[in-house]
Amino acid sequence: FSDTQKAGIEASAEDKRRVASAKAQAEAGAKALRDQAADSALVTTLQTADGDALAAHAAAHRELREAAEELEAEVASLREFKAAAERLESQQQAASSASAASLPGAIAKGLQSQMVYYQGLKYSSKAISYACGGVTPEIFRAAFPASSSSSSSSSSSAAHSVSGASLGVRAKPLRYGACLDLTGEVALKLTNNTLTAKAHYTMDTGGGFMGFRF
Repeated sequence: FSDTQKAGIEASAEDKRRVASAKAQAEAGAKALRDQAADSALVTTLQTADGDALAAHAAAHRELREAAEELEAEVASLREFKAAAERLESQQQAASSASAASLPGAIAKGLQSQMVYYQGLKYSSKAISYACGGVTPEIFRAAFPASSSSSSSSSSSAAHSVSGASLGVRAKPLRYGACLDLTGEVALKLTNNTLTAKAHYTMDTGGGFMGFRF
């Protein structure tokens, strides 16, 4: 835009703001006049009313006041309910965060406790698994953020694979430099708030002859 066009656009926007401001002032003034006229009419009516009319007006005024008090009580109750709901949500989020933070360690502990030596393991592998309940999709995604891209936020099931090291699984040392270690990644599956972790482990001799390193 040229400087002249920009100036025209700015002037047009300023004119619109002025018109809007004038319209708002006019509407406010008209409302004040209507309110003043209604108040004057009510005063005149009350001044010329008989006892029955005044009693009826007083009753109507009382009913309106009682209705207003009931509305105020309902508003107060709604505010208390909203505050309680916000506190509960905050507590649930804190609990979810705590659960998400401790979940990888719990999986690692559960898997590692099953990694035991037995004869023949050097030439084979053994399946191990760990399961725990009370894991919501929100907790699962918080514990394993990379799983969010492959699972729906509204789904009660999800699947993801992670390395044992990321969970905290460590190789168990044996004699002569050998150790027990996972053979691959840990498969995680969430179904109806139950998390299942599955993996395989084997015996790693560390190279060399009869477990001795060169």
